Amino acid sequence: MTPLELAIMLWPELTDLRHLDGWAWQRGEGVGDLAEVGLCGYRQVAPSWMDVLWIFAPDDAHAVRSMIDGPATWMQEGTVVEVLTAIALVPRPGQPGAPLVAIDLGSPVAPI
Repeated sequence: MTPLELAIMLWPELTDLRHLDGWAWQRGEGVGDLAEVGLCGYRQVAPSWMDVLWIFAPDDAHAVRSMIDGPATWMQEGTVVEVLTAIALVPRPGQPGAPLVAIDLGSPVAPI
């Protein structure tokens, strides 16, 4: 069973994650159940750029956009729906308004 399938078994409301193109899913690092370590999704959005999404529950999701191996330039926290909606609205690198300046995440969560 894949980490995404396990997450959907725990939280059926996440079923639509199966339809997101370009995302790879893995279990978060550490010891514990999925609610403790999270489901981590990531996708490349442009050369050298990626989005990373951590889901700890349907109402507890965190996302960042960053350069691969670089600092985050955008972040969002909220429900899975809120975070995925926000990711969809963030301009991609190279587009007007794209976040390019490093931000302080203020948490130990960092892109993989």
